Amino acid sequence: MSSRERWEMAQTLNFGKIFGLVIARLLPDRFINGVWVWDWSRELTSCRHQALLQDLKLVIDSFVWGGQMDSWACTISKQSCYLVKDGRMMIDNMLLPSNGHSTRWINTLPRKVNIFMWRVELNKLPSRLNLSKKGLEIMHIDCPSCGFSVESTEHVLFECPIASQVWSRVQLWTNVDMPHFCSWNQGLAWLNNWNFTARVKDHMFIIMAAYMWIMWRYRNNVIFGENKMKKADLFDSICNFSFNWIRLDIEANVHLGSLRAFDDAALVCLNGKLCQNNLKSHIVNYHIEYYSNASGLIELPRDRF
Repeated sequence: MSSRERWEMAQTLNFGKIFGLVIARLLPDRFINGVWVWDWSRELTSCRHQALLQDLKLVIDSFVWGGQMDSWACTISKQSCYLVKDGRMMIDNMLLPSNGHSTRWINTLPRKVNIFMWRVELNKLPSRLNLSKKGLEIMHIDCPSCGFSVESTEHVLFECPIASQVWSRVQLWTNVDMPHFCSWNQGLAWLNNWNFTARVKDHMFIIMAAYMWIMWRYRNNVIFGENKMKKADLFDSICNFSFNWIRLDIEANVHLGSLRAFDDAALVCLNGKLCQNNLKSHIVNYHIEYYSNASGLIELPRDRF
């Protein structure tokens, strides 16, 4: 341990009670001609203060001062000087929750949907259970859709019988072998470990975001809506949102002028298995017409879908 580190430890860690009684706290005022000189604001009469002083002398007994001028140092910065960035990071680490991985953010999704997915991941949606935990007085915390269980985020999006039925249809529609998730953290873990390209994973994320967005809107509609949403329309709404958001993602990549990016995107996820019936023909026609008009270079074969 260096001399400076010994002095800093003495003043901040073990000996704070007596360090606060020192009148002059700068090192040159305390170490004069090789001798420690103490000047207290009041006499150290208690046995505890005397014992701390003896322990302090043992710690700094081997201190050797080279005569350097004192200077301020910031302990939270690697550069020994205060930076706003370091202060912000310290506050964020103390106050903000962390789940250990970066939040997935799709630029072509509406901002409110990206924020919604972030809140789902942190379990910060205003479900009745979460509101009750915050001290709000609620008549009951049962699920407004089924009434069978407590309304938590996991129940609304995954465990409610209505959500389970809609999710089963989404699974059949995508033709992807994925389990029935009990929480979004399980869904994220499955998506991150899914053996496909990043583009395909983004498109699957969009589909899952559309599903959860519609299920949460349905929940709000049951509680607050005047014109009730029909259960039969939930799956169609998910397909519609998924198609439009994936189309925006494809357009963004076409404008980048990357043939390879569009070639991957033209499969619209899942090697064409996602596209069925009318949705399939709409996507195929859109890809061929849009890309041909945009570049004039290539026409994708229809039999690829």
